[in-house]
Amino acid sequence: MQQPRYSRVAIIWSLKEYDCVPSTQSTLKDLIENNTELPEGIVIHAKRQTNGYGRHGRVWEQGDGNLYLSFLVKPKCSLDRVGQLSLLTGLALSDTIDKYMPAQKSTLKWPNDVMVNNKKCAGILIEAAPIKDNRCEYFIIGVGVNIKSAPLDIATSLETHSTQGIDVKEFRDIFLSRFSEIYNSWQIYGFEDIHAKYLEKTYERDTEISVKLGSKHIEGKFESIDMDGNLLLMCNEKIKRISSGEIYATSN
Repeated sequence: MQQPRYSRVAIIWSLKEYDCVPSTQSTLKDLIENNTELPEGIVIHAKRQTNGYGRHGRVWEQGDGNLYLSFLVKPKCSLDRVGQLSLLTGLALSDTIDKYMPAQKSTLKWPNDVMVNNKKCAGILIEAAPIKDNRCEYFIIGVGVNIKSAPLDIATSLETHSTQGIDVKEFRDIFLSRFSEIYNSWQIYGFEDIHAKYLEKTYERDTEISVKLGSKHIEGKFESIDMDGNLLLMCNEKIKRISSGEIYATSN
């Protein structure tokens, strides 16, 4: 059994609810700018966003009855471990989604999407504080979940697959509780068990995938995800380690 790194208590969440904001990410950034001593656990939850965004500044399209959430964490970890944060967030989100879908399970698409029936139902955006003295003081984690509606043909909503109506606030609270549990385990025991659970929910080894890196696409076979959160792609009989990109499946 793993030995604890140090003891830690669960996150104490402090919730701020809004009817409408430009984005939950920018709202939390403004709060931090006005008070750099904000404690870990501040949560921004909005019913609507007018200017929500995802990775690379992409627009996160809005839909009524969906979850728009950002929260502040201050992990005690070295910079080489921060790639694990997106994966553990995805695992917490997937575990929460599965509670509402008895007939099937969600899957994890590296590095920050949760899928149902090969369609995106949730996404994660993590933005870091400026690095000082080789450390990052905090991270803002943004989560968007299509609960009642999905704006794109390539996306899906949870209620499409659930046998029950889903209360957004109940979903939020279950997710935050699960995130706190996994996050606490990560800081006490490390990433090994979380890594194994993530791999159970992502692509099978040798699945043919295409990875978009900027304007380029690299094709290969999914090998694994390493302990730093990097994608391992088997390409021309060599393992290529990828720290950032987008996966597109080329076969089932």
